[in-house]
Amino acid sequence: MTAKTLALAQSITNRTNGGDEKSILTKRRALSRAITLIESRSYHHIQQGDLLLNYLIEANLKVEAEAQKQNNENCHSNNINDNSRPSFRIGIAGAPGAGKSTFIE
Repeated sequence: MTAKTLALAQSITNRTNGGDEKSILTKRRALSRAITLIESRSYHHIQQGDLLLNYLIEANLKVEAEAQKQNNENCHSNNINDNSRPSFRIGIAGAPGAGKSTFIE
């Protein structure tokens, strides 16, 4: 992963408590760049997009595991299957003809 792509991934996964306009704008720009990188048909961009997605998935798994651990510590009874993996959902929205179906293929 290039330094630029790593910085992009870290910007997306940065979990600051501040909801100030600057941090929101920074995250929005990072997400826009990530989408552009992932949608690109350039061989180099495809490689970097794959690495970026893998990084983001691993970062999400760590966050979910920490949240589950805290939840388990706070609960006396645990009904969660230990073999289950945390999941996340990605929503893709846009105007008709924007390329949503092309993006998910």
